Amino acid sequence: ALTLAIPTGWTAPQASDTIASGYVTTSGTCTGTSAALDGLDARKIVVSMPTACAAGKTVTITYGADTSPGTKVTARTNAGTATFIAQSRSGGGSFVALKTNPSTEVVAGVASKLVFTTQPATAAATTAWPVAVTVQDVNGNTVTTDTRSVTVGITSGTAPAGATLLGRTTLTAVAGVATFPNLSIRVASTTEYPHYTLTATGTFTVDSAEFAITAGTATQLQVLLPGQDAAPGTVTGKTGAVTDATAGSPVNVTVNATDAYWNLNAAAVPTVALTVTRYTISGPVSSGGPTGTLVDGTKVISVTLDVAGEWTVTAASTGLTSNTSSTIDINPGAATKLQVLFPGETAAPGTDDGKTGTPGLQYAGVATYVIVNAVDTTWNVVPTANPTVAVTTDDPNATGPPAVQLVDGTRTFYGTFHTATASGWTITATDQATEGKLTTGISAPATVDPGASVRVQVLLSYGADIMLNDPGTVLGYKGTIPDDVPAGNQVTVTVKATDEYWNITTGATPTVTIDPSDPHASCFSGCTSGWSTALTAGSNAFVVTFPTAGYPTVTASAPNYTANTSPQFDVDHGTPAKFQVLVPGEVADPGSDPSATGKTSATPISQRAGTAFTILVNAVDAYWNVCDIDADHPSFVATPTVRITSSDSMATLPPNEALIAGTMDFRVTLGTVNSPTITATGV
Repeated sequence: ALTLAIPTGWTAPQASDTIASGYVTTSGTCTGTSAALDGLDARKIVVSMPTACAAGKTVTITYGADTSPGTKVTARTNAGTATFIAQSRSGGGSFVALKTNPSTEVVAGVASKLVFTTQPATAAATTAWPVAVTVQDVNGNTVTTDTRSVTVGITSGTAPAGATLLGRTTLTAVAGVATFPNLSIRVASTTEYPHYTLTATGTFTVDSAEFAITAGTATQLQVLLPGQDAAPGTVTGKTGAVTDATAGSPVNVTVNATDAYWNLNAAAVPTVALTVTRYTISGPVSSGGPTGTLVDGTKVISVTLDVAGEWTVTAASTGLTSNTSSTIDINPGAATKLQVLFPGETAAPGTDDGKTGTPGLQYAGVATYVIVNAVDTTWNVVPTANPTVAVTTDDPNATGPPAVQLVDGTRTFYGTFHTATASGWTITATDQATEGKLTTGISAPATVDPGASVRVQVLLSYGADIMLNDPGTVLGYKGTIPDDVPAGNQVTVTVKATDEYWNITTGATPTVTIDPSDPHASCFSGCTSGWSTALTAGSNAFVVTFPTAGYPTVTASAPNYTANTSPQFDVDHGTPAKFQVLVPGEVADPGSDPSATGKTSATPISQRAGTAFTILVNAVDAYWNVCDIDADHPSFVATPTVRITSSDSMATLPPNEALIAGTMDFRVTLGTVNSPTITATGV
């Protein structure tokens, strides 16, 4: 007997229906054979052969011998070699497999689909992973002869913005399989897009299973400014334009701990320190900022930048690469006040005083300037604020400019101090608006030194009447000019070296000469050579006696200096002390030596005997000053009755008569030719 086992998946054999699929028949030279199903195995056909089938006879088993016009048998759906196992036995012995079993090759059908045979798996954004796409027939057999081009990409609608499938995404299938060994996605999955899928195309289309991309190990920090959003997977890791901020207002800075592709790693919680950098003409200026510990890989840290300009913010933490932000423009706030800067001072917005340096030394009479700025609360110049501003100073003698409007928030004002001061003068800038005025600005005090030493000044004092130096004024002095100085008393004459505006130049030591207009004045002290002496620390006090009643002046001069003459002051006659008789030709010499005659050297004119002539009788003080009218001292006015006598016994003399305001003319006739004397005596 022979048996034929039909492989699984093929049409089941049968020997009863000649027009049905799987019909089995026998033929050959071995007559009398018959085929029947194995009662124990429906996939086996048993062929019985008579004993007459001797050696050399043949038996042929035909599987699929039906006579129908349709399918004879159907092969299995999986490709491969199908072996039909044939066995034989003699009588009741054991079946023995034929030396060669019949077989047939089942091949894949026509390509009808693509299948992800290696699915993408959840991975970090920093790692690569493989994918395999296989071309199959309808029964899932790999079409090994297929060499089509297969492209893989992220399925539309499953990826966050910016996500891209990286690697070689188009390959030619080899033996029906396209293997993509190093694919990656650098943007981690998000809450909105928690899972990716891939789509493979190549005539057919198929989607992969869902998978996630996670953030890689945190290796760097990221700084985002207002107006910016994180953009993982991009070169900079961010998108959006930075929003300008206002000086003095908080700026919210977002700091993220990210992997190499800017994906936020929520497991990273480092402590970060911020550094802020301002960019100036002379280079960047950096300073420390606040610190903070990230929570879930991120933190918003508030930074206040007080100075207008371009800034960046740098975040740093141990073990992570630091990151510097984009540039943010900090604009001035609204103008609130005025600022005044002297030469020597520099604007320093963001500081307490808004400036650095100290006012440079100024000089009386030398033009100088101040800069006036309209500034915000942190001293930034506000170019759009252009109020009309007036500048004034506490130097009462200074000259300054008129009120004028600022340009681009600033203006230079020129003026001149006239009064020197060690304690300093200030400049005040005032907004001239009637409403919404900016707060007045007051400068730091500026020391003003005298100008060049070019003139001398004469100051007088007697008792309570004192003339004082008054620098910067027209006259240069203040106080009281001495009045009612009794003849023969001492007046202090102080001479000072000054600049053009009467500021005392203490370093000047010129040799000064004083010249009183009183010809009989004498220097009691302070003179070292005649009426001259060298000033000490720009000053010297001369004590001068003035014996002549009247209104004298004192002139001071020095080489290369402008001379100065004091104002007239009042020297009064003293109390009446004696009579003075002046005959024709004689001249009174008031203020002269009390022990002398009180007259000049003029010679009396000879008179003719018997001819009347006029003599002048004066009541005088000790210095021969006529005691005439004195409203301030009426008791000093002399009105005595005078008797005239003569050594000439033949003289005709006038009657006794009272003087008027200390003086009187008398007519006298001498009768004797000689040199008589005439005497005036009080009655």
